Amino acid sequence: MKAWHWSVTLVVIYLAIPVILYLLTRKDDRKPLSDIRKRKRTIVLVLGDLGRSPRMLYHARSLARSGHKVDLCGYDGAKPFDEILNNDLIKIHHIPLILNTRKLPFVVFGILKVIRQHWLLISLLYKLRGADYLLVQNPPSIPTLGVVRFYNLFLSTRTKVVLDWHNFGYTILALKLPETHPMVKFAKFYEGFFGGRAFVHLCVTVLMGQAMRKTFGMSGRRIVPLHDRPAFHFKPLSESEKLDVLRDFKETLYDDMTADHKIIVSSTSYTPDENFNILLDALALYDESKLDLPPLRVIITGKGPMMPEFLAKVEKLQLKRVSIRTAWLEFADYPRILGAAHLGVSLHESSSGYDLPMKVVDMFGCGIPVVSVDYAALSELVKTNTNGVAVKGHVEMGNTFMSLFSNRGKLDNIKRGAMIESRNTWDQTWVKTVGPLFDIGEYVQQRPDEDYDFSSSSSDDDH
Repeated sequence: MKAWHWSVTLVVIYLAIPVILYLLTRKDDRKPLSDIRKRKRTIVLVLGDLGRSPRMLYHARSLARSGHKVDLCGYDGAKPFDEILNNDLIKIHHIPLILNTRKLPFVVFGILKVIRQHWLLISLLYKLRGADYLLVQNPPSIPTLGVVRFYNLFLSTRTKVVLDWHNFGYTILALKLPETHPMVKFAKFYEGFFGGRAFVHLCVTVLMGQAMRKTFGMSGRRIVPLHDRPAFHFKPLSESEKLDVLRDFKETLYDDMTADHKIIVSSTSYTPDENFNILLDALALYDESKLDLPPLRVIITGKGPMMPEFLAKVEKLQLKRVSIRTAWLEFADYPRILGAAHLGVSLHESSSGYDLPMKVVDMFGCGIPVVSVDYAALSELVKTNTNGVAVKGHVEMGNTFMSLFSNRGKLDNIKRGAMIESRNTWDQTWVKTVGPLFDIGEYVQQRPDEDYDFSSSSSDDDH
């Protein structure tokens, strides 16, 4: 057979594969009339540790509370909260975690991992095909968005895909590689090409929604900002509850403390988008100050790849009136530790400038004010001198600590603002903003996108 014959044959086979898959699965994709009164079903997918994906857990909880059956998919790891584990409408599907047990070179392992992830995701989604909705976290973008697009085109065309944008995946890759690197450019193209055709795009800030229009050319009518809000278990503690926390963790986190101590809390995953040198240098300034300042107990929760580096830096500081403790907490204990603090700290430096730190939302839920490193979108959450203080660099952070702990009126003022924030709960926001997208309730006023400058003349997406 001539060479061009082989070429034509291969092209025909390549094009025939999705057509065959479509024909084979189309009959399973149609909803019989007898199923009209059945509960709606939503797949909630995150290619990450379920227990460390609070926003997706909150989505699953809200959907189940509204009567949806939920297939919750992600890695096994940290334990989700009990209302997820004990809910009969939520079924958890663990995605196998792929580890480099054979010590392969980074590039080789990365390629094999992505290939394996494609197969695992397609197999799982094929098993769950026919759902009414598929709610997906982004990032990670690769291979999630490509697989989801394939699923929606060929395996379950009736499913409405909702992407929940927590950040831009390509900007996270750009923390390790130059923005001009071919891999970063490919990741940006991949994210826009496969992510741009969802039924609806949720995003964590208004600024991110505007960037999605500008960067990826998305239709503004399909972008719905959903600010993170504290879930039900993040709430202010009474004075007696705070004393219970201090007593329960006296041997580990609150040892050798006096009544004069002020407690600062921060949480982290010890990754490059958080610069802990800012906090450590700020604490050093506080420690060296000549002012009459109270001693500090700084509690840092979490774990991650850069933790050993952080602990080594703490050892070298030799602070006198500042002491630091670290801990990895159970899900139920985390809100209690937050609620017992006088002040929260966020060191999150957004890779894109458009996302918001979930830890600040959690802290506000517990009614504690926050000092946060400033960046573009932060003002949508932290209002300086109202519910916290936004700072640039360690000098401003150190001076803020000194100002707040030497002037009770300033600390009390932002404490009041944080207590007001604690009343804005996830449940209230979700039902009003997102519920109608899943046929839960209806918009009683304007559509959510009409609150923002997202209008666009571009045509709507396919699905």
